[in-house]
Amino acid sequence: MRWHLSLAELAEGRHAEALATIEGASGWLPPGTDLRPKALALFHLGQHERLRDVLLDAAAKLGDQKDPAAHELGRMRISLALLTGRGEDAAALLLEDLAWMRARPSRIESLALDLVEDGEVLVLIGHARDLEPRLAAFAELVPMPDLIASACTYLGGLVEISLRGPGNIDRAEAALRAQGHVEWSSMLRAAAFRRKGEMQDEARALNEVVQATDKALARASLARVLRSAGQERQAKELLDDLRKRLMVFAPLELARHPLLSPSRALAWLATSP
Repeated sequence: MRWHLSLAELAEGRHAEALATIEGASGWLPPGTDLRPKALALFHLGQHERLRDVLLDAAAKLGDQKDPAAHELGRMRISLALLTGRGEDAAALLLEDLAWMRARPSRIESLALDLVEDGEVLVLIGHARDLEPRLAAFAELVPMPDLIASACTYLGGLVEISLRGPGNIDRAEAALRAQGHVEWSSMLRAAAFRRKGEMQDEARALNEVVQATDKALARASLARVLRSAGQERQAKELLDDLRKRLMVFAPLELARHPLLSPSRALAWLATSP
């Protein structure tokens, strides 16, 4: 009852009350079940150092890194690092998360979107070179699920653009589109256009994603392009809308909160004044 009450208080923006509620219930809740609401309350209260300590303590208590909770906890630590300007810490944690996923071939297909999210963020924060050998390790999976193969094609394209330029991604882009991964295909094209300095084409590719999906990074990137083109009003409107989208608190969709999603954390930073 108190767990649900804390979520309701968070949804109403009553963060101090939510923290008091969940801390009052922590003694009789199953271990770990209070972490999400407590972390969200601390984040919104601006108690970031305390939140960092809470997450570190949870990781120490978890111990068994085979526990699926280790993956979610790791993603929270990544997001917090991004949100508090600790990019190098975030990169190290992202690489740990990739290793955690690679070590679980039986679960890897269900983790495909997390793999893509981790890879996108690594490239965007300047760690494409660190991602490249990790992708090679995923490519050695046997059998290789089709979704993971497509994810690696997309991320490999982003790495190629970042490290060597956009000259060799046409085949990857076409393959992704043919496989029905229009979002990844368009994001790859947008990255190529950005590298070439072709803002209008980049905006068109990003707009294709924005119109078809709720991808936060695409919206943040489109706002950047609009601002660079001098379209300040349109950029501000897009960022204001993105901020509202990111802060919608849905108890059944907590994984979409920026504290629990590295890519949405990075998008949140783009909305800051």
